Amino acid sequence: MIFEKLEGLPQDRSLKAQPSLVRRWKELLADYTNEALHQNFLNACREQDALEYARVQYKDLKRLQGHDEIADRMLHRISAISEVAQTTVLAQSAPEPLSRWELSRRVLIFLPYLVGIGLVIWGASRMGQRNMIGAGIAVLLLSYGLLPEARQLTIQFLKPKRKSS
Repeated sequence: MIFEKLEGLPQDRSLKAQPSLVRRWKELLADYTNEALHQNFLNACREQDALEYARVQYKDLKRLQGHDEIADRMLHRISAISEVAQTTVLAQSAPEPLSRWELSRRVLIFLPYLVGIGLVIWGASRMGQRNMIGAGIAVLLLSYGLLPEARQLTIQFLKPKRKSS
């Protein structure tokens, strides 16, 4: 039988299949036409994040048997499960937009840095106003030193007021 050839294949250690999945695969091979066993095997692989193991097993089986309708169907299901899992991960990882309060807080915190950089550039570009370089560096250093305090102040001033009822 073709499954005897499958048992002789070398085991790929990089797949890291759990013993329960290996046992389910052997049970599936014993009753290959049982659709419920295939579905249970795929569900177990999905739960244990081992869909690659299922994909490799079905590809090996298809390679040995040639054209196998069940293996083709299962490979399509594995692809569909993988795509659904990827889209849910992408949907969950989408960052939520900043609120007006958070955006204005960030602008107020980093505005002194922009002023300091502007003063340095202005002083470097004009021969008669070289003192602006020192003023810009002073603004930058003060901004860096007062950054924790500036964060607290912006939190106090920009915090949305709650209406008391």
